[in-house]
Amino acid sequence: MKLKTENGGFFVTSAEILSIKPAAEKIFLMEIKHEKISSLARPGQFVHIYCGGGTSIRRPFSIFSKTGDCIEIIFRVVGRGTEILSRKRKGDSVDLIAPLGNGFPVVCGRPLFVAGGLGVAPLHFLSLATAAGVFIYGTKRKNEIIPIESLKASGHKVVILCEETEGKKVTDIMEEYLNDCDVVFSAGPAKMMKKIAEICLKKKKKCFLSMEERMGCGIGLCRSCVVKTKTGYKRVCVDGPVFPAETVDWKDV
Repeated sequence: MKLKTENGGFFVTSAEILSIKPAAEKIFLMEIKHEKISSLARPGQFVHIYCGGGTSIRRPFSIFSKTGDCIEIIFRVVGRGTEILSRKRKGDSVDLIAPLGNGFPVVCGRPLFVAGGLGVAPLHFLSLATAAGVFIYGTKRKNEIIPIESLKASGHKVVILCEETEGKKVTDIMEEYLNDCDVVFSAGPAKMMKKIAEICLKKKKKCFLSMEERMGCGIGLCRSCVVKTKTGYKRVCVDGPVFPAETVDWKDV
């Protein structure tokens, strides 16, 4: 069933799982087949999945990539819903709403991607559709690193950091690459993105952030996923998840 919001069309539908496999510790990569969703999906958008097993609220997952009539998502097992989802197998189906949210804007110039944790998902999708740049990806622990080496084939310089082994965060090294970039894209923990926003504002670099908040409906009705901006509260699910860094109010972060 296709419906429309202020951001365009999306489908409330069932789709087949083509594969599901471990990508890192407690992190899974799932490939879902749906021609229409794949054709509409843009970098930065997400899917809203009902995990089953009596769970009442759908879970949002950023789109990691798309190929042909398929999309991929990554997710971490953190509770009952995602644990149920991780037990799905090839040939099973998922109930989902997609594609949702506003994606990243089209910006000319050399990009710098700064991802923290599962924030790698929307930036991985974006990097496959942009000019070559630098992709910085950080995790807390070594066993949480998701393979993204394929980005090198697209011409990107890939820098992977692990706090556990190297004692550094992505914000500790990103300024090394700022002078050679025209625009910064980031996704990950809020405190990390706050620091990135501050650095970009100081250096007068364009910066766009993919924000994360707990969601209920995913289509703008329940208003449970608001983020504070300088012009009032905005819904991450329909006004975002992508926001220009300078519009976000970071006072309470």
